[in-house]
Amino acid sequence: MIQAIEVYDLVLSQWSGDEYESPREGVIQTFTRRYCAEEELDFLKRKEPKESKESESLRKIYSIRSRLVRPEEAKVSKRPDNFKHIEDVTPIDDECGQIRETYSSEKLSVAYVNLSGKAKRHQHKLMEEVYFVTRGEGFLTIGEERYKIERGDCVGIPKGQQHFLEVEKGNLEVLVITHPKFSREDVILEG
Repeated sequence: MIQAIEVYDLVLSQWSGDEYESPREGVIQTFTRRYCAEEELDFLKRKEPKESKESESLRKIYSIRSRLVRPEEAKVSKRPDNFKHIEDVTPIDDECGQIRETYSSEKLSVAYVNLSGKAKRHQHKLMEEVYFVTRGEGFLTIGEERYKIERGDCVGIPKGQQHFLEVEKGNLEVLVITHPKFSREDVILEG
């Protein structure tokens, strides 16, 4: 049995607008997950109007096309058990929002948090945390100070500090790294 992998090509079609001219097409990048191709497509569409126009008459259209390939054609190997994809991890509802723990060892944990609304104020006796915002914007309160956070921000939260996240609109997605590994017993909720 031949195994196949579905890949997603991000394609750029360009033409001058002449109805007799065929568009020139080229694959910009190939992805193994559709959502990754969609994110890159959204990024390119937002970036396009900001770039200076090479030619006012040059027209560009980005699209995604899927195709099946053999693993050796995609130049990828079968993933071992220590690889996890976010979509393969069952989410749990927690004080900080919806959490998907993607990695855990004796010394640290990595979780992906999706929050809409307000998390519960809490602290940890043993764990220190690092928050890296991957999407959206919101607020992080540490102690009595409230800070605006947005995509690309990275914040360290020392153990013993009360903290919580909140979002006024939309969702906030945060990569949370804890040291030592996450333990529910180390979550101390504030009244």
